[in-house]
Amino acid sequence: MRPGLTTMRSRGSSVSRKIRACWVTVVLVVGLPDAGVAQAFEGMVTMRQVRLNSATVPAGVTPLTFLRQASADLATLIASDSATPLRVSYYMQPGRLRSTPPEAPGAGPEYLIMDFARGVYRIVQPTQGMVLEWTRRTQTDEPDDTASLGNLRPLEDARNINGFACTAYAFDDGTGFVELSWVTGDAPELAHAFAELATLSQALGAHDGASRPFERLLRYGFPVLTMTLDTDQGVLTIAEVETVSEQPVDDAMFEPPEGFTTVTVQP
Repeated sequence: MRPGLTTMRSRGSSVSRKIRACWVTVVLVVGLPDAGVAQAFEGMVTMRQVRLNSATVPAGVTPLTFLRQASADLATLIASDSATPLRVSYYMQPGRLRSTPPEAPGAGPEYLIMDFARGVYRIVQPTQGMVLEWTRRTQTDEPDDTASLGNLRPLEDARNINGFACTAYAFDDGTGFVELSWVTGDAPELAHAFAELATLSQALGAHDGASRPFERLLRYGFPVLTMTLDTDQGVLTIAEVETVSEQPVDDAMFEPPEGFTTVTVQP
């Protein structure tokens, strides 16, 4: 069994807004890993994001130092009254993925179903009895972000986070966004699957500049903990993989509900 994996679970708006409600802007990517690694995993991944709107960097402290200090006190930050939480799980089979509706204040019942092998992506909208469906864009349609990879640098800060051996990376593009992440090389199949999921966001233009550092991390492994600081707005966002469990998943979970109307979306 790979490190960090368990056999049991342990611990109308615009289309773009619907996608964001389903958590995909967290996992945007360019330059996908090798497609073959996606076939190794069947099970469930649970992630959470916590947003704090009052992160103030003290005078004389660099943003990166602030993030490193904050990472040592995650439990307190996440439990604070100013924290806005969001949680979502993904059921996965080789070549297929389905999300749960996000658990967050004001979140709707929408969820995602992906068939990576066929290139089919769906947002299921239960309240409207509708399925939005489209196919991914080709690789030649994607933007080239290789020029900004130089802003991502490794740090000497190895940790074990939620059962995964991780190495640290820092990102600072000079525009007020600073990011500190811990990435594992133990789950390449997950890095590939979430890279595939990211093409959905790109196809529909659900692109958030603040999430761009995360996408580069998938080139190096699977991000287990990512902390992003917007120094201009004083916003700290914590994205964490809580659990990864290998378990059988029913084929029926990857089919849209019967009787729903399917609407084809053009990127």
